[in-house]
Amino acid sequence: MTSGQFRRGYKLIKDMQEPDFIAALQMLSEEEATFKKISQIRERHGMKEAEPAVRVLARAAKSGDEDAISLLATGILEKPLNDS
Repeated sequence: MTSGQFRRGYKLIKDMQEPDFIAALQMLSEEEATFKKISQIRERHGMKEAEPAVRVLARAAKSGDEDAISLLATGILEKPLNDS
């Protein structure tokens, strides 16, 4: 992290109330866990990194991957997902 990134991050959080800060951390943690699961599914099925998360989950679920089915059942495709 550069000092510029640190300053920008600090400006964003310095006036946050504790409950809002904790909620933001929880959301980031959940998103990180989702990205990790999708990456693991992608690797298990030999899909390329450029493959969109939607396609990864759909193909894996179609082949019976329980993790992909579980993620789809949570409505993950209805939530905004920043997939690179």
